[in-house]
Amino acid sequence: IYRIIPQAFVRVFKQRVDIVHAHDYGHFTTDSAALACRLTNRPLVVTVHGYRPETLFTRLMLRLYDKCLGKYSLGTAKKVIAVSRTQAMDLINRGVISSSDSRIRIIPNGINIQEYDDDGEEQRSFREYLSIKGEDKIVLAVGRIVKRKGFLRLIEITPRLLEFERNLKIVIVGPDEGYLPKLAKLREDLGVEDKIVFTGAMSNSLLREAYRAANVVVIPSEYEGLPTTLLEAMAYGKPIIATKIGGMCELIENMKDGIVVGLDNHQLTMSIAKLLQESDLAYQLG
Repeated sequence: IYRIIPQAFVRVFKQRVDIVHAHDYGHFTTDSAALACRLTNRPLVVTVHGYRPETLFTRLMLRLYDKCLGKYSLGTAKKVIAVSRTQAMDLINRGVISSSDSRIRIIPNGINIQEYDDDGEEQRSFREYLSIKGEDKIVLAVGRIVKRKGFLRLIEITPRLLEFERNLKIVIVGPDEGYLPKLAKLREDLGVEDKIVFTGAMSNSLLREAYRAANVVVIPSEYEGLPTTLLEAMAYGKPIIATKIGGMCELIENMKDGIVVGLDNHQLTMSIAKLLQESDLAYQLG
């Protein structure tokens, strides 16, 4: 959704700054920053994180945007940063920026590794916080509650997963952006309300506890640039299952750094079941 925020332009235009850094492509804030920078002759840097339209209408609108505002905004930027090679190639293939353009740089997302350590006490604290039994295995998924994060698929396969592991809790962490009622309805329809937990947004400290407590981290997204979730799970040495899309393929070598799967429920089910049942493999991939 292209949210128009008039004050964004005013703030960039009036503030006395030496350089403007705008985040993401296809946003009003980035486009207004580009206009303000042109008018005030200030340098602009744009970081593109990744977006894929979900409907025919939004795909058509994106093609129109690419040819007009998109080219204008990125054309204004002194540097264009993509968080993955895949993201950079997506811009090039759509004709928004040229492959020979020297302004484009690939700078992956990063985390402060010193913030991530291991503490058994906090694992117990997280389980107590959600009333999860010690024998339950936790499958953790983290992200905004939107369609493209793929959480619907994770809920769809829960009845099948329970055939492999009865002591199972699927914990989905993240703020709702209007999609939660659909997920909650599916959870109810499948009769797995006691097996799936929606926590909402969490503080950084509690989220770190969630990673520590997790047996498996799943990233079932339909599209991603390079999610911080992947980096955080790696920092904690957790076995990861991720969809073969975006920048995730650039970090995960299948069966070495984790497991990559297609947008296929059976693959996702069997991969999760494998890691829950084979502790040696889970340790090796973590």
